[in-house]
Amino acid sequence: MSAERTRSIQELGQQLVNLAQEATRLAQVEVDDIIDSNEGDAARIEQQLDLMLSFAFDAEMLALYKRLCRHYFNINPAATSQYVHAYREMWDSQPASEEEDQS
Repeated sequence: MSAERTRSIQELGQQLVNLAQEATRLAQVEVDDIIDSNEGDAARIEQQLDLMLSFAFDAEMLALYKRLCRHYFNINPAATSQYVHAYREMWDSQPASEEEDQS
């Protein structure tokens, strides 16, 4: 791989990190508002979870995602379990059978 290609990949990686940080900053404001106001609007919560899922590879975003899922579980447990499953399908690298073996 050429030095130029390596540099381009590194730059793209840094852009992704920067984008994830900005997304997390914006999500923090929304999640805080939803939880602090005890928001029960499923459409608003689900829209926020949908937006956050794409960045849940980031540890800070994942923490916010989990926090909002915990809030939403009291409103709609079935939908919340779908969001947990969606995260696992998209980002969890360990197959479920391996997780069970380690339990």
